[in-house]
Amino acid sequence: MATFHSKIQEVKTKADILQVAQFLNIKLDRANKGLCPFHREKTPSFSISPKKQIYKCFGCGEAGDSVALASKVLDVNSYEAAKQINDALHLGIDFGTKINRWAVTQYKQKVKAREEFEKWENETFILLCSYLHFLEDNDEHYEVEEIRYYLDEVFLYGSTEDKLNFWKHNRGVVKRASERFNK
Repeated sequence: MATFHSKIQEVKTKADILQVAQFLNIKLDRANKGLCPFHREKTPSFSISPKKQIYKCFGCGEAGDSVALASKVLDVNSYEAAKQINDALHLGIDFGTKINRWAVTQYKQKVKAREEFEKWENETFILLCSYLHFLEDNDEHYEVEEIRYYLDEVFLYGSTEDKLNFWKHNRGVVKRASERFNK
C-alpha cells in the first residue's frame, strides 16, 4: 500500500501547477504573474514557473510546488491538498476518497467575498475623495474633518477590521456623500 508521501509525490509529478492555480481561482496574466493570494497587493508579485513547476511571491516570500500552493490556499494539510488536486484535475490517482466539495465551495465563496469587499473598498475610497473635494470647493467645511478622518484613519492606514466596522456603522456617510456629490 502506498504511503501518504508517495501519493503526494505522484500528484506533484502529474499535476500541472498552472492547472492547479486555475482550479484555485488564481488569476494570472500571459507571463504567469498575478496578485498574490496570500497577501494584499496592488501590483502583481506572484509568479508561477511552469518549467520548474513552482510558484514564488516576491512580495511576501511564499514559495513552493503545486501541492504547497493548494495546501496554503485551501488551508488544508498536504495530503488533503493532493487529494483535492487529484480529483479536480482528474489525475486518476486512487486515494480511496473523493474531493471535499464543501471545502472548495467554501473557498470559492471566500474569494468572491474578498473580491466584492475590495471593490466596495475602492469605490468608497474614490467616492469619499471626490466628496471631500466637493465639500472643499463649495466651502462646506463642517464635514471636511470627518471625511478626512475616514480617508486617513480607515481607508489609508486602517486594517480590514476598521474598514468592516466602517461598512457596518457608517453607511449613512457613504449614502450622504453619494446623494450630495452625485446630484
